Formats: sequence, structure tokens, C-alpha cells
Amino acid sequence: MRVLLLHPDFDVVMGLRAAFSGALLRVEAASSLGEARETLASLSSGVDVALIWVEVFERIGELRDFLASVGPVTAVLIVPPPSRDVEDLAHSAAVRALPLRDVWVMADTSADALIARLDELKLPDKESGGQTANPPPQQSVSYVPPAASSPMPATKGRPGQGSSPAPRKAQTLRAPSGGVNPKGIGRLGVWSAAGGCGATTIACALARLSERTLVGVSEPGLSFALGITPIAPWTALRSSLFREVYLGPSLYPTGAGPTGAGEAELEIPPHVAALSPSIFDLPSGPLSLPLLGSLDCLLYVLTPERANVALAVHALSSLRQLDVRIVWNRASADVTEAGSALSLLPYTPQIVGKLDEERGALEARSRKQTLPDAASDGVLLGNLPLQLRALAASLYPDVSAPDRSDGRRIKLEFVK
Repeated sequence: MRVLLLHPDFDVVMGLRAAFSGALLRVEAASSLGEARETLASLSSGVDVALIWVEVFERIGELRDFLASVGPVTAVLIVPPPSRDVEDLAHSAAVRALPLRDVWVMADTSADALIARLDELKLPDKESGGQTANPPPQQSVSYVPPAASSPMPATKGRPGQGSSPAPRKAQTLRAPSGGVNPKGIGRLGVWSAAGGCGATTIACALARLSERTLVGVSEPGLSFALGITPIAPWTALRSSLFREVYLGPSLYPTGAGPTGAGEAELEIPPHVAALSPSIFDLPSGPLSLPLLGSLDCLLYVLTPERANVALAVHALSSLRQLDVRIVWNRASADVTEAGSALSLLPYTPQIVGKLDEERGALEARSRKQTLPDAASDGVLLGNLPLQLRALAASLYPDVSAPDRSDGRRIKLEFVK
């Protein structure tokens, strides 16, 4: 099921999106009617249902115009707990005249409560031609009492448009209670505080092995690594090797170096930030810090050099509320001594892999291939392909069978 969440608070909608994705739902998120229009316009197959909070618009006419502009969509209006004003609004002729599937009066708008309500809807099955076993019911207004253990999220201000999001307190975004996501992590960020640690190479290999969408935020790193010529920023590209590839604009538009004055601010459009399952190749250093709180998991790439380990301890110390996992890279030798410094962290991150240093990795990069494809093409990489597959399997339980790539060069095409 593909769901659109339209809530005026940026932090709330991002947290709900993460929880919905953990429940195996494909989720798009927006915090304004304009963003929602752009998101729906970018989708080729639309959404199954749109959950729209009443606070997102000031007048009924705004919602009416929005629903008319996006075409036929199954929409549910969510309003706060009952009061005289809410009851009047929910039962008003203006609301009942809207093309809404339902109106939910809910005090508890946690992800668990919303997912439970979605399960009760009889939505059309697109794979069977849009037919349902039962005809859709008439629009109704229902009230769900608040759950004592699931308070409604507090509303906070959304960062102003046209500027990079202000750093905010990191939040743990995990799947709702009731089981572990059998398909693994929704949005995985691959990052290192130190440059040149191989984060882009690992992100490409994981996307290749797991068949997840690959998002290149650290441009021009990903386009250089795979030999891709971007058509336009944040445009979906597809090939026989990747599910989808999205490339952001170059971070250094003036030609300045990574620490120069030409470094661009990091902004990701809502339709890309909501992609799940996906793997984000994040730029090294502090530029990625405002994005880390919206990830389901952070994979930190760490090399054994003492300076890089010290930088990792400093960078990860404030991320105790995130799901942080560490993979050692270029670590053919024992890393026990180097890793002892990680005990200084106020929490214990999970070590999910150790990758050897192989000279063939440079050849794979010069061939513009991922490491799994280069190995299939005969490049000598030792145990590195098996180690990468083990890493992918630890993150994504559905990754198991050996990859049988033909090793061909990547050809990407524009997806209209």
C-alpha cells in the first residue's frame, strides 16, 4: 500500500513516515498542500490513500481545490479530538460535499493507531484492476478514543522554506511495535565524518546487492563512481543494475574544494526524502548532520587510522538516539586495538562488518563498476565480495542468494 501523509509539522510527518515505512508501507510525506501536489505529480502510479490533517489548510476551499487539482485520490481527513467546533466541522455540509473517503476524528494519531485504521479500509486493489470485494462505504465520521500509551506528538515549527533545515534533536525512527520488519531497514544512510573512507563505494555495493533505491546526496561522488551523467537534479534514473538512482545537485557549484566557500547547502526535496526502501550516500563531515535524525538507520564507515577513529568517536557521541551501526573498511588487519577507542562512546553501536583492503577496488572504480559487478567481471577482490554480501544480508534479511551479474557497464535512462 502506498500512502501520502499530509501534516503541517515537518518533524511529525517525518517521524510518522519512518514508522509507516517500518510497517512495510510505501510512504510519501508532505507538510504543505504545495509539496503534496509536487509529490503526487512525480509519482507514476499515484497513491492508494492520502491522510490529510485538518490543520494543513485554513479554509475548506483550499482542500477542495487541492483535491480537484490532484485528480482522483482516496482521501481521508483527520481532525483533532471532539469538541463543538470539531463536531460542527466534521458534520458540516461543506465537508460532506468534498470527495473524501472518510473523516476520522482521532485523539491518538500515532503510527500504530493510523495503521490500524488503514487496515479497516477496503481499498481498491490496483493489481486486480482497481476492483474491491465490497463497494466503498459512504463517507462517515468516527471517533477513536486516545490510547494512554500513545500521546499525540507535540507540534513544532517547520524549518523555513528556501534554507537548509535547522539541526534538531535526533529522534529514534523505528518500526512500530508488533514485530521486526522482515525486509530490513527502510532508509539507510551511509556516512563517515572523515572523507575518503569509501562510503560511496559501499553505498553503491549495498544498493546493487539489495536492489534498493540509491540516492546520491554527496555529488559529484556517485556520478563519478558509476560514470553517470545527471540529466537533472533529483530525477529518477533506472538501469538493469539498479532499481532507481537519484542524483542531487553538485555540492561544489563554483568549483571550490570540499572545505571551500563554494560548498552548497544540503536540501533534499520531500519526494526523495520519503523514498523507502532506499540507501542514501551522504557527504562526509558535518554537512549531513541535519539529515541523520530522519533516517531509519545510520551505517558509519570507519577505517582503522587513529585520527579517523578519534573523529568517529567525536561525531557519534551525540547520536545516541539513532540506530547507529559501524562497518570497518580497508581493515585487513586486526582492528581490536583501533576499535578500543569506541568504548568512549556513551552507547555501544553495533559492528556489522569488516571489509578487507583490496587493490582491485581501485580497478573497479576506474571501470566505473560496483564491487560486486567488478568481481563478476573477473577483477580480483579476494574475500571482499563475500564480505559485502554478508554486510548486505545483516541489514536486509531478504538478501541471501549470490549475485549473478553479467558485469556490464551501467546505462541509465530518463524516467518520464
